[in-house]
Amino acid sequence: RTTVLFDTSGFDDTFVSDTPILGRIAHYYTKDIKLTSILYFHPISDNRVLDTSSRVLRVLRELCGKENLVSVVFVTTMRGEVSEEVGSARGQELQSDFWRAMNSLASTTQRFQGTTESPWKIIDSLPVSLPAERRSLQIRREMVDEYLPLYRTAAGRTLVESPTSPMSGSNGDFQVV
Repeated sequence: RTTVLFDTSGFDDTFVSDTPILGRIAHYYTKDIKLTSILYFHPISDNRVLDTSSRVLRVLRELCGKENLVSVVFVTTMRGEVSEEVGSARGQELQSDFWRAMNSLASTTQRFQGTTESPWKIIDSLPVSLPAERRSLQIRREMVDEYLPLYRTAAGRTLVESPTSPMSGSNGDFQVV
């Protein structure tokens, strides 16, 4: 099978706010692209989940839509930075607390082990679906089919409504870049 990987900007960037990052991601996904999987990377070395990470998960959930969460794979990274015991405990906590809602909708979890074989194992674990079975992301349906501006999409509203967002309480003058 052919696998194409597309790396998007991450949220919580030091120099770029989340709004233009969501705009870039939305711009790309408003094309008629139907994904097989989305890989979400999380460093297992982080000893806590920040509010930013929780917000990003909410944005991801709204970007995809419930019916596409089966395509989300959470990948823990930086396992070499912590002991196996600590990594396993943190992985369990992530799955039972922070990723529970998405895992209950069939998202899965994988470990990146830091070896040359590990990424291939993750890619090989991705579901294979026929093109006819793939669905557009929710953000595409909202922006293209329903003609919603970015700030009115579910993902955009999640950013606007976040208490830590500079857009909180505004109408969200989002701009697709």
